[in-house]
Order: sequence, then C-alpha cells, then structure tokens
Amino acid sequence: MSDGREAATIGALQRDEARWLRVLWCDNANVIRLKALHLPSARLHASGPALVARLERGLTISQALQALPVMRDAPVADAQLPPTREIRLVPDWPTLYAPPHTPGHCDVMANFISDGAPWALCPRDFLRRMERRGSAAGLAFQIGVEIEFFLLQSDTADGAAPRPVDHDVYAAASAHATSRAVIDEVTDNLWRSGIALAGYNPESGPGQHEISLAHASPLVIADRLVAARDIIRAVALRHARSVTFLPKLFADATGSGAHLHLSLWADGRNVTADAQQPFGLDARARHFIAGLMTHLAALTALTTPTPSSFRRLQPQTWSGAFTAWGIGNKEAAVRVLIDREAASAARFELKTVDLSANPYIAIGAVLAAGLDGIATAQRLGDPIDVTPDALSESERRHLGIARLPADLAAALAALAGDAVLCDALGADLARVYAAVRRAEHDALHGESLERERALLLTRY
Repeated sequence: MSDGREAATIGALQRDEARWLRVLWCDNANVIRLKALHLPSARLHASGPALVARLERGLTISQALQALPVMRDAPVADAQLPPTREIRLVPDWPTLYAPPHTPGHCDVMANFISDGAPWALCPRDFLRRMERRGSAAGLAFQIGVEIEFFLLQSDTADGAAPRPVDHDVYAAASAHATSRAVIDEVTDNLWRSGIALAGYNPESGPGQHEISLAHASPLVIADRLVAARDIIRAVALRHARSVTFLPKLFADATGSGAHLHLSLWADGRNVTADAQQPFGLDARARHFIAGLMTHLAALTALTTPTPSSFRRLQPQTWSGAFTAWGIGNKEAAVRVLIDREAASAARFELKTVDLSANPYIAIGAVLAAGLDGIATAQRLGDPIDVTPDALSESERRHLGIARLPADLAAALAALAGDAVLCDALGADLARVYAAVRRAEHDALHGESLERERALLLTRY
C-alpha cells in the first residue's frame, strides 16, 4: 500500500463517526456475507498502523462456510471442508469505502488467508492469478458490466407472486419516472462509493432496470459488482421497495443477466480491434473469443450457475443460448462491438453471465478460457448474422455451433471434463465449487418456478 493510501485508510478508520468496519466476501453460491468489527472499541487499544494491523487479525471464519449452498446454512458434505479449521478474513484496504446509505460504516472486501498465504479457495485470489496469467502474455483487460434487476413492491405476502413496480416496456420514460427517486439515490450512492457508471435504462421486464458499470480492471470490476448489489438492495429498502437479481423471475418476461463487456489492452492501448485483420479484430482478440467458444459449455457452470440461470438461457431472449458469435448480433453468446470512429471503444460482450455467479470465479474463468485460446492460437470461425436457432441442425454443425447445456447438471459435467478450466481453478476450488453447485441442482431440479423463486428471491 502506498504511503498516501495507507494514510487515507488510517484516517478513514480513525474518524469518530466510523463505528463499524464491515468485511465482505462472496461464497461459492454468490451470497454476499459479512462480519463486522467495532471501530471505537478497536481504537481504545491501537491507532495508526497498529490499528490496521489489529483489524487484520480480528476476524476468522470456518473453512466450512465456503461449502454452504444457497438453500441453507449447512455445509455440503461432498465439499469435504471440515468445521474444525479456520481461515482469516483479512481486509484488502484499497477496496475500503464508506457507503453513503449506511452512515458510520466502512466496507472493505476480504481476502481469505490460511497459514499466512492466500487460501486455495479464495475467489479473489483466483481472479488475481488469472490477471497475472494475462500479464505474462503481455495483456491487461478492461471489463464493464450491465447489472439487470427487478424493482418490486415490498409488501408482497409470503408465497405470493412478486409485484413489480411497473408494467412498462423497454426504455419507457414512464418506467423511469416511476422509479426515478430510487434510481437517482442508487446511482448517487454508487458514484460516492467510488463506482464509475456507464449508463442506465429501464429494461423490458416489468419493473426491470439496468445500470451499467464503467470499464475497470477485472478484480476492481468484480469488487464493484459485489458493492453494487449491496448498495442497490439497501437503497431500494429505504424506498419501501425490494430488489432481486434472480436470473429468471417471471415465466413470460425477460430474465436478468450481467453481460460482460471486455477489451484487450497492451502497453496502455486497446488492442481489441485491427481494421487490417479478419473481422476487424486483432489476432489476440480472435484467439480469445475462440477460446470462449471452445470452453463456453463448461463456463456456464461458472457464469450461469443456478437452475434459475438455465430458465433464462433460452433462444430468442438475447441471452446467448448457443456457442455462436457475431458482429452486433444480440442473439449470439459473444457480440463484437467496433466503433470505427473510436478504436479505443472496441470491445466484445459475453451474454452468458448473471448475478447468481460469484463474480471473481466467473470473470476469472472467462479470462482463463480466453487466454487458453490465445496460448493455443485457436481459430475463430465465421461470425453469424442470423439468430442461431434459425439455422438447421446441419447448418449449425457445419458452423461449429452447439446449444449450450440445458441444465446445471449438464453444465457441471462439461466443467468436469474441461481440463483447462479445472486446472485454472485448482483442484481444491474446482472440487468444492462443483460440490456446492451440484447440491443446489439436486435440491432445486424439477421444482416449479414459483417454489424456486420463493426460495431464491432475496438470496440474489
């Protein structure tokens, strides 16, 4: 930590109004969890750098917490994480921020530390490792995210269908008018928490909205996703609204995703596009997208990892249900966007992502897949300019286009057979993650949308 940042951190923690330090993490089911330290009590015993050191030693959790499925607080036995061992939650101080909606609180993201080193199951460390892998290949990445969510009336009775705050259509000004106070406070709080924004629009589902986060490096954008989910939900509650990021809320309405917008950078320059090369893409970008296509079936176990995800991942829903890519094609899993007047804006969008996915694991796996494409110089097939389901089976076979897994069990089987992604995750994280998600499939497979929704509505 630089001297300036250390001084700023110490100053924030020592302010009289700072009462609680909330240390946040995401488990494998992508439930945001926290433990908090009482700052006035800590300040009785230490100040300055000693206060920081004291707080770094203040929190531990059982390893078994990373084996919790989304349905219950009971570890999955197949994960083989005993409740007899602990890891330390160590604040990552550069992520410290003071959310305006919770005066007196400071929030910070946690690293999982075991025996003085990053724990093998730390999702943030997995993403760091993939960023370092990119650096070794001479690349950095910028990633933006579209956050889709539903705003609901908060007085819905238990078991009843959620009631959206509006029934408007895509980009309707009337939908914005209905929820403008909520959206304004959400975006103000995001900005004041250090989260830069790219845009906003009402979405096509009833009560559905989208807030896009501006591009940042992979670990930073993953941290901002966690903070944004927490802020959006808390602000909605202040307005007597509830919010859900559940991938599929209503059977007859669009689902909610978290599309990633990626660009490749080298020597401080966006190298995604090259007008002189095939498809207007630099060779590294072509290989990266080819890697995504190769690993996309297995990636779905990490980027769209719940039964609700696969309700959303259907043709004709702009969610990318086939291993296909296109230039400007919203039905393709990967959509390339090239601004001929601003090469620095060139990027590609991965649609097969939602907010039931742990963002560190999802983004890290996306980088692993793309970097494998670069390392092995995988050839990118031709883009398609039609919807994949409009093609015949033989046409799709000829183009190398396949339907993505139909459910979480098939996705987990694809992941188990993908040596590249399993190696990137590491044996321990791959085993525990798969055990948690398999337990979720076994518990929720075959359930009705209504029962699934009742269980998961407030988890995501």
